[in-house]
Amino acid sequence: MELHFDSEEMRDLIRQVVAEVLSAIDWPAGRLALDEDEAARSCGVGRHVLRDLRLAGKIQARKLGKKVIYTRTDLLRALGVATAESQAADGSKPRGGCDVRESRLKSPRPKC
Repeated sequence: MELHFDSEEMRDLIRQVVAEVLSAIDWPAGRLALDEDEAARSCGVGRHVLRDLRLAGKIQARKLGKKVIYTRTDLLRALGVATAESQAADGSKPRGGCDVRESRLKSPRPKC
């Protein structure tokens, strides 16, 4: 079976898929970064979880003035790492979402 798409059909399909993915991510339109409260809500965890992960060096963040901000790339990378680590620890399949167990680290916390 062969499928043939012209370039306009392919563009429309790609736009539709990208729109669906972006809406599933629940990222505010036009925003480059989220503060710690917004980022925690988008991951479905408490603000203290992101703070603990940041201080432990498990998630990258940036300071902008007095605020700590997270880019989409920062959050997606951390989610991928957290999922991979929890998978390795318990042999489970990827399930998505932040790994709350990461917030209960016993190692010293570096400054952000």
